[in-house]
Amino acid sequence: MSTARTAMTAMKEMHRATTFEAGNPRSIACKEFAAMAKAADECITRVADIDTVGPQAVRHENTSLLAR
Repeated sequence: MSTARTAMTAMKEMHRATTFEAGNPRSIACKEFAAMAKAADECITRVADIDTVGPQAVRHENTSLLAR
């Protein structure tokens, strides 16, 4: 379970960072960062159903991305 939580945290962090860079006018690759942000969002969305396993699988701090 610890590894699964670590992976989800990393994915949420990747989504946050790539979304920021996609919207940054000084970014060197806005389109590429936007594509990575979309991929991270889709990954998070696909694994959102893991919450049905129980509270030990997903911690409920900052689950706004999972709610989409």
